[in-house]
Amino acid sequence: MTLHWLITFMLYATVFIITPGPNNILMANSGALYGFKKTIPLMCGAIFGAPIILLLIAFGGNFILHYALVRETLRGACVFYLLYLAYKIAMAAPPQHRQTAKPVNLKHAFAIQWVNPKVWSQYVIAVSVYANVHHDYTLQIFVMLLAVILISIPSAIVWVFFGKIIARYLRHALHYRIFNITMAILLLAAVLPTLIEHFK
Repeated sequence: MTLHWLITFMLYATVFIITPGPNNILMANSGALYGFKKTIPLMCGAIFGAPIILLLIAFGGNFILHYALVRETLRGACVFYLLYLAYKIAMAAPPQHRQTAKPVNLKHAFAIQWVNPKVWSQYVIAVSVYANVHHDYTLQIFVMLLAVILISIPSAIVWVFFGKIIARYLRHALHYRIFNITMAILLLAAVLPTLIEHFK
């Protein structure tokens, strides 16, 4: 490992972590609807759950994606869940009309990572490009894991507060409806191209 390797990976990780995707859009949406405190379980699930996929891919899981059946099954599960997630976001009622809906809990937040195509594709790329199996491989993966977690923490906070800021301007039920539909569309727009490109 070199300083150049660390810097380039940090830049790569920052870009894919902070750009729109299921986790970030969910956190912004939850921040707007429920506030920061009630979004903490979702944040923790994204921050500490997604790196588990990195470990899986790094230590034996990468070769699995070479099988067409596995790729198609994973892609199908991702598409189905993303469509379901987009629908739930779009149809969510504004806070003043919500009776039984609750923010995402920690268990659900962890589960989301397993069908998050952005997480899978970006970590496949990370391991393929930045990890050298012939030189300090375990140490490289550990550093990558630590870097991802450290970058994810401020990124999550920014997205939740972004949602809270937007919530200040959502003064009517129609505003919330427009906001939720917009977030659902952004979710699909941000992730479906990834599915098509990296799970061919």
